[in-house]
Formats: sequence, structure tokens, C-alpha cells
Amino acid sequence: MIEINLSEIGKILDLGVALAKETLHCNRLGACMASSSILCNTRSWHGMLSIPDDNNGGLRVLLSNTDDCLISNGRQFYICTRKYPNLYHPTGHQFIYSLTDNPIPQVNYQIGNIRLKKEVLLCQMENTVLIRYTLDNAEQPVVLQIRPLVAFRNADNLLRLRKEQLTGHQNVRNGILYKPAQKGLQIFMQTSIKSEFVTAPDWNYNVEYIKDQADGRQYQEDLFMPGFFEVVLTKGSQLIFSASAKRQSPSTLNEMFDNELMAQKKRIGYGDELKYLANQFVCQRKNRTYIITGFPDTKVSPCKAFRAAPGLLLSVGNVDGFLSVLNTMQAYFRVRSIALQVQKMEPETPFWFLWALQQLYFSQGNAVNIFNSFEYIIKRIVQRSSENTLPGIYIGEFGAAKLENNDEKNYISELNALIYNGLMFAADLSLTAGKQELSVKARMVADRIKDSFRRNFEDSVGNTIACQIKNGIKDFTTCPAKLLPFALPYSVANAYLASPVLAELEDNLLTPYGLRMLSPCHPNYSQETGYVVPQYSGFLAELYLRIYGANGIDKAEKLYLNFDPCNGYNGNLICEKYDGTPPYTPDGAVIDSVAVAEIVRIKALIDKYKKTVIIK
Repeated sequence: MIEINLSEIGKILDLGVALAKETLHCNRLGACMASSSILCNTRSWHGMLSIPDDNNGGLRVLLSNTDDCLISNGRQFYICTRKYPNLYHPTGHQFIYSLTDNPIPQVNYQIGNIRLKKEVLLCQMENTVLIRYTLDNAEQPVVLQIRPLVAFRNADNLLRLRKEQLTGHQNVRNGILYKPAQKGLQIFMQTSIKSEFVTAPDWNYNVEYIKDQADGRQYQEDLFMPGFFEVVLTKGSQLIFSASAKRQSPSTLNEMFDNELMAQKKRIGYGDELKYLANQFVCQRKNRTYIITGFPDTKVSPCKAFRAAPGLLLSVGNVDGFLSVLNTMQAYFRVRSIALQVQKMEPETPFWFLWALQQLYFSQGNAVNIFNSFEYIIKRIVQRSSENTLPGIYIGEFGAAKLENNDEKNYISELNALIYNGLMFAADLSLTAGKQELSVKARMVADRIKDSFRRNFEDSVGNTIACQIKNGIKDFTTCPAKLLPFALPYSVANAYLASPVLAELEDNLLTPYGLRMLSPCHPNYSQETGYVVPQYSGFLAELYLRIYGANGIDKAEKLYLNFDPCNGYNGNLICEKYDGTPPYTPDGAVIDSVAVAEIVRIKALIDKYKKTVIIK
């Protein structure tokens, strides 16, 4: 959540601070509007309107930004900011006196006695962005020029001067239809009141994205401007600029904006902000509900969907949305081609599916109904496990292994924990539903895995477990893979090892933003191997509550509150990973579905514990 007012004007003038904050607003179709707090794009995927690229995956940036200019008494004042080599130009942020992105991005500008408000709203059920300009104060009429900068590219493929981009445009009511050379791509740009579009094709060369530059990525491109819209505003008048994948009726844009704005809920505090972030990943395509992996990579991964769904949806009370996602993904098990850009299933995906069902049971109960709703896939998972024909997985002497290159077997503690927990849940669920034979079959495989795990992974002398067994060699490296054998509802490991392993993880891996993948003491530790991930934080909170009871609440709450900007968190989004050493610089996806889900889930776990255990 971004809130800066006149009393904090230094934060706006300080570009280091203003550009660090990012605003992200997504709709239910997977499109997004993203930029920095002052609407100066700092990443290649930032844009006023970016839509899912169903052909190549990720996002496709259509409208990068708008250069807005006010003309009064013959003088031009650009109220936009852009980075070029060695300079920012224009520097419109100097005219900002307040801004917010709650519930939508709103920037207020003041130039002498002229006050202009700019609001950016992404429509929820169509790929349309509406930008409303309101002239709050002026002693005389003011000319507003809106100069759209179009990209029409994949988020990662920066644009350079292309003559074929100069394709002209087609006039439509109160605007233009711009359609570059790419087949099928187009954008309607229109205004709510009569305006003049001045054809003035031009290129902005070497626009720079500072966060991409800092990440060592390509960071310069050329953006095309087909022309500009010009309209005269008087005090109190409003103009809505629409950029849309479809033709709009200008006379309805004001009503459309008001209705969309009414549906936006103002966020109050950290809890509301997390719920808002959780909602950004849920989208609908072809009447199916998906969870996308994150931004800017907006693909669909069944494995990540099952990992994220409980936190994103169940933890905020959206049971219908959760069931819709599971039904979509269950269909994927049957017919692999139902979803656009669905990534290949990871071997552990079926057991994350069972874990997601388990969370549904803990939330809603009614085991028989859950079994009946998902009977086909539960039976299929149990049968494949019993026959040892799970794709990419082999159950052998050391428990469960992931098949790697040339079918090399890597026995991973986390995988064994997942499979054991999933099969035990399937066994109990089947038994409750009266399917005793299926229950026995699931329990038999689960018991084999448990016996193998305790015999081969556990080290009672060292009070620890191996993180993996590869080529018959046990690896006792401290890593997050040691967490799930104790944190999942059905624990594959002996309970007496839980406390020493938890202490081992805390001492070596714990940071304010989650567990490192590798201890700084390990000889192979580096920025590439020892990064921090929040994706295990919910399981860590579960283990705190399981081992310490009520005394674990403070530890769990600390994991939750560390991402609250009021407690010193520098960002306003929860990233996929962070550097392993202070100041824990963000890396990877700018916002990650599993990371957000786990932080949201912590709060639900704490609330449930307080309600069912402490009160009882």
C-alpha cells in the first residue's frame, strides 16, 4: 500500500524512495497495470495495460505509459517522469503533492494554482484501463495533452525502432484504433468527451528501466508514440482516457469508471493489504479459474496452484474460489490440454493436490463430500502409488525418490514427507467414505515409506535427518527440505527429532523473510545457492505451534509481521526470493503466489490456534 502526502513530499522528490515502491493492480483475466509509485516505469514489464500472452507465456505490454502535459498561458508542464541515459526527463514528479494506490493509483499534481488529479483504474472483467483526469482548480481553462506510448511486446523482449511500427491508425469515435504489424493485436484509445487526436508519430529512444538494470537484465528500449490527444479542461471538469482491447462507447466511460471504482474496496492496514495481494493471482480464462504463478511470469503451474490455493483462498474465506481452482486443476489431470500456458506437472504435484484437499477438510470438514467430489483423482493417485508407476517418482529401498537424468534416483526428505502425508490423508478420507480397500492400499504404501524414512534418513545420534540420499550417500546439509517431515499434518519422521531439527533450521537458515536455501557456513554457500525463500514460512509457523504450543504464537507472528512495512519491511510486495545476507535485497518474481499464500496462511493458523486451542 502506498500513501504519500504533502507532509512527506521529500519521499516524492527523492527518486530513490519514490521509485522503490511499486504499484500492481490485476484483473480477473490476468491482465495488470504496474508501475512505480510516481508512475515512472522501472521494469520492462511495467505498463498501464499488460495482458496475458497466451502464445508465449508471461505478459504482453500494450500501453507502456502516457506522457501527460498541461498547457497554461502558453507554457508547457509535463506531469510525467521517465529515465533516459544519465538523466530523468521530464521530471513531472516535482509537481506531485500527494499520491496513493488505495484502492487505485491516484496522483495529485499542483502547478501554481492549477491542481490536477490523475486516477488509474484497471477494469476487472475486461482488458481495459481507464485513466481519469480531474481539474480540481484553475483560474482559467487549461489544455491537457495525453501522449500514449505503445509497446506491443512480450514483457521480456524490449522494443527497438521498427519502421513497420509506423502503421498509422484508424479513427473511431472520440479516439483511434491503433494496430501495429503483429497479427491480432490492437488497442482502442478513446476519450469520454470530444477531443482532438493529433497525428504525430515519433519514437522515444533509450528509455531505461532502473530495476532491470540493477538486476543485470536488458534495460533500454525505444517506445513509439502515434500522436497525442488534446482537450481543453475548465475548473471541475473531468476527462476519462480509455485504452482497451475492445471498442468502447465514450458516453458510458464515466459510468463505467464509477461502477468499477465502487467495486474496489479501500484497504485498511496490513491484513487488508495481504488479502488484496492474495486476490491478484486468481484469474479466469475460458470459464475456468486459475492461480497464476506470479508477476511478471503469469503462467499456470498445477504444483504451485495447489501449494498456493489454501493460503490465497481458504485463508481469506473464499471456499467457492478454492473449489473452482481445484476443479480446474482436477480436470487438468484428466485432459492435459484444457489450459493455456499450463506448465509441465512436477512429480510431486499429485501430493500437493492431496495436501490442498487436506486443508479444505481442516477448514470445512465433511470428509465424505470431499472424497465424493474428488474420488477419481484420489483413486488414481493411490493406485499409481501402489503400483509404483507415479510419473517421475520411484518408491524403493530408501523410500520415495525423484527420478532425475537417466532415471537417477534422488531420495529427498521433503518428497517422502509429502507422499506419506498425502497417502495417510487419502487413507483416512477413504475409510470415512466407506472405501476400506482403497484405504488399506494407501496406508500400506504410506507405512512402507515411513519405515524406510525412519530407517534411512534419521540419525538418532546426531539428532537430525538427511535432506537427501543420492547414489546411496546420505547428505545431512541443513536446508528447508528438513522442515516438511515434521511440519505436515501426518509426520513421516519420529517426533523426538522435531525440536532439534527445528533448532538446526533456526540457527542456520532463519532470516526475517524466511529460510535460506543453504547455511552461510556451508562451503558451497553463495548468492545463487543461499537465497531466502518465504515459501516455507507457513510450515515453519505450523511447527512452532506444534512444538511450543501457545508459546509458539510469538514466533509465528514474527514471521507474519516481518512483511509489514510498519515493522520496517522496505517493499510493498512479497517477492519470490531475497538475497541471503542483509539487507536481503529482493530477487526473482516481483510478487510470488506461494510466498504470499504462506504469509497469509500464517495469520489463519494463528487465529485458528487461538480460537480452538487457547479458548478451549
